[in-house]
Amino acid sequence: MPELEDVLNEFLPLCEEDAAMQEFAQKRKLTVHYVIPDAQLQFFITFQDGTVSCGGGKPPTPAHFTITMNKQTFEDSMNDKIDAMSAALSGKIKFKGDRIKGMVLQSTRKDMARLWAEALKKV
Repeated sequence: MPELEDVLNEFLPLCEEDAAMQEFAQKRKLTVHYVIPDAQLQFFITFQDGTVSCGGGKPPTPAHFTITMNKQTFEDSMNDKIDAMSAALSGKIKFKGDRIKGMVLQSTRKDMARLWAEALKKV
């Protein structure tokens, strides 16, 4: 099983280059901060005016939305093994920030899963 950090290092550049993710970023300004405490990992994805920017750690500007979950829940959600909304309702995923912007993020779910699968193949 590849290390989560190695997969993220492949995944984040794929997000920045992906046409579907760039399309989602059109006419938007949204920064999402992911926190995975048990893996001691944080990363962010910013969607702004057709550009997708990603990086490790905290975002350079305050996030509109923060998603916190453990490593297993994160991997299961990225591999489409669990539904993020069900996981949130059961308390496995915690959200903080603008919930409306968070709901809009759900439309990237399939693209993120596709890019995650691509990243897994590269490590």
